[in-house]
Amino acid sequence: MSSMSFREKRAVISLLALWIVGAGYAVGLWRHPPTSPLMALPGVMGGFLLLAAIMTASHIALAIGIGHKQSQRPSDERERLVQLASQRNAGWVAIVGLWAIPWFTINPSPRVMIIYAALGFFLLGLVVQYASELFYYRRGV
Repeated sequence: MSSMSFREKRAVISLLALWIVGAGYAVGLWRHPPTSPLMALPGVMGGFLLLAAIMTASHIALAIGIGHKQSQRPSDERERLVQLASQRNAGWVAIVGLWAIPWFTINPSPRVMIIYAALGFFLLGLVVQYASELFYYRRGV
């Protein structure tokens, strides 16, 4: 990972954090399913807080590790293009998520599932965004 730029390393760390927290929570739900969707809500919120804490701490540690000047340098045109393309890909996932929410309201399912669907598509959008960033930095836009 030494030949990677700060933004590539940030994308890798973010993908790892998303995978670790997401997989850990999924395994926890698989082994101990809640009695109702509402009972799982504190765990979901706790997972999101844990994910935010891990990502924030790892980004700060990465910025300190490679030097604050390199992490704070202004982005050039290529980096802005990569960010736009990655956010566009994540936007497509968000559009699919927006169309899934009416399905949950029409379908006879608990209303809490709308929250879970929105949070799930938010996480999937983040995965797509960081994976796209990594791909575009390596392969080009």
